[in-house]
Amino acid sequence: MYAWKSKSWKTKFLWRNSRIGNFKSDISGKEFPENLKVNAGQIKSEILQKIREANPGFDETCCLSVSELNEYRNRYIQPRLCNADGTVSIA
Repeated sequence: MYAWKSKSWKTKFLWRNSRIGNFKSDISGKEFPENLKVNAGQIKSEILQKIREANPGFDETCCLSVSELNEYRNRYIQPRLCNADGTVSIA
């Protein structure tokens, strides 16, 4: 179909992803590729609660990007890993 041997991997990647639509994050309002979309119903309830603390209008019909979800995962897990003096707990 196409002569891929003459194309770089970046060209192949961009071409394949150009056919993927975009979505608008309900958290930041930024556009992301559709393959990075996470629906609210797919998020663990404890992390979803953290998201709702910062974004009260975020409901089951909303979505965000994987990178935004990872930020909230970090916010959820960080206090559980740190001791009172700020050191990281191993056990």
